[in-house]
Amino acid sequence: MSKKLATKFWKKFLPLVEEHYKEIKQRGMSLRSSYYFLRRKLSECVGANFTQAEFDYFCKSTTYEYYSQDMWARWEEQKGWERPPAKIITILWENGKKMAADDLDVVSKRNRGFIFVEKSDIAASLMELSKYGWAVLSGQGVSQRELRAMLSEFIRKHPKYPILILHDWDTVGRNIVDNFVSGSRRTKHLGIELGENVHDLGLTKDQVKRYSLVTEPEAVRYRAKQRYRVELDALIGLPDTDKPYEWFAKQEMNRLGFKLTKRPISKRRLAQEKVGVAVQVALMPMISEATTAAVGSMNIPGNAVTASLHVHPEAFDDPVIKAQLEQLALSLAQHVEYKSEQEVHEAVLAS
Repeated sequence: MSKKLATKFWKKFLPLVEEHYKEIKQRGMSLRSSYYFLRRKLSECVGANFTQAEFDYFCKSTTYEYYSQDMWARWEEQKGWERPPAKIITILWENGKKMAADDLDVVSKRNRGFIFVEKSDIAASLMELSKYGWAVLSGQGVSQRELRAMLSEFIRKHPKYPILILHDWDTVGRNIVDNFVSGSRRTKHLGIELGENVHDLGLTKDQVKRYSLVTEPEAVRYRAKQRYRVELDALIGLPDTDKPYEWFAKQEMNRLGFKLTKRPISKRRLAQEKVGVAVQVALMPMISEATTAAVGSMNIPGNAVTASLHVHPEAFDDPVIKAQLEQLALSLAQHVEYKSEQEVHEAVLAS
């Protein structure tokens, strides 16, 4: 379909969206679901308001991309509509655990910042860094735009959080960085630019030379801007490491001056955390043994589906036991070993 006919189609299509927008929103449809819903409604109009050629055009995969990104961006700005949420989920790795990134406030206050990489498999390979103060994020397409919106809101509350972008060395990769910094043409109206919080972790031209990475021809449509490109997958060829993405990220973060550690806290607080866990772990077998022996000696006939136990805190307020626990905690606290920020940073960098 020609550009002129496509423009005419979208003008005709707008009233159909207007007619069903409230239903799309009330039913909580995802972006993809709204597309199929409107496609079904469009099929009912073939022969009346729309031609078969127009319906075939809407069914193309390339049209879905235009519908989900270009047209919804325009309707948001012109009509004030709210775009349906993308079905693609942005993934967050936080302290070694994988979760959907629907709320960035779950990120620890001891974190130093975020690392974003578009490819989820590479994000998973950076999971270890999430244990050392760097939450790892991944997401493609529309979910990337929603992530930028979440990060923008997060940065308003925590202005100094850096966001490191890991990407291919090509035109698309540079566009990802630019979109995080200053927004894309589709999101200018949303005000979700992240500006100086964004740092380019690579790949860059200098890194391609430094690590002697293998290049390949850039896509034809971008070749006027850049003749060659390098995917992050080229890092697999780096010698002497079985974790190439993690190794590369650590080297470049160190080069940029970012610490590979959580934010420091007081030794007192660290001791309280470590001793508290140690006491609980040590007491669990004793508690289990004591309760098994005590309850096992009782005569409790019959069966039941559930049970409840209401105990007043005073029942455990035994000064003798409390004094013994305090003595145990004091003894353990004497043996807590501490490492400085620089010691942990160097250890992680070398690992």
